[in-house]
Amino acid sequence: TALFLFVFACLCTVMVQNFTGKEPTLFGYRSYVVITDSMTGTYDKGDVILVKVLDAEELEKDPSAVKEGDVVTFVAPEGFGAVEGYTVTHRVVEEPYKGEDGRWYVRTKGDAVQTADSVPVPLDNVTGLVKGKSEALAKLQTVLKSKTGFMFLIIIPLVLIAVWQIAVFAVAGVKQKHEKELSAAKENE
Repeated sequence: TALFLFVFACLCTVMVQNFTGKEPTLFGYRSYVVITDSMTGTYDKGDVILVKVLDAEELEKDPSAVKEGDVVTFVAPEGFGAVEGYTVTHRVVEEPYKGEDGRWYVRTKGDAVQTADSVPVPLDNVTGLVKGKSEALAKLQTVLKSKTGFMFLIIIPLVLIAVWQIAVFAVAGVKQKHEKELSAAKENE
């Protein structure tokens, strides 16, 4: 029951975040799949990375939360080329600095690329710090993408848990009814 409630709570949290237009997080982390080669060697295409979510307001107050050498996930700003507006993961190659417009910026670069990105990233575009990658999540994602894997890992276990819970409640109801009948019979004697 505890496992069922935990999984149910996690699913509800992710669903609510999806419906409200927010990216789903779980315990302050998000996972992303690497889809380009810009970080090859550190994070290869198909890897699942775990990202600690950062709050834009907190970053504005304390820009030192992002340091040179950190790998960050950010929304690519205007002028970033084909990925403008999309989520990108690159390494910070220059400490946060204040631009002429008064905003904080970082300079980023993909590990597999020779030069830094031509456009600095506004610090408020940074959405998280990459904490590592998960081989298990990458394999799980591969399995879940298949209809068979989704059926065996998600649908069937959920149905079995639901049937189990219904059976537990039914047995408890029958037991309670039987106890009431016994009490009523004893009162009638």
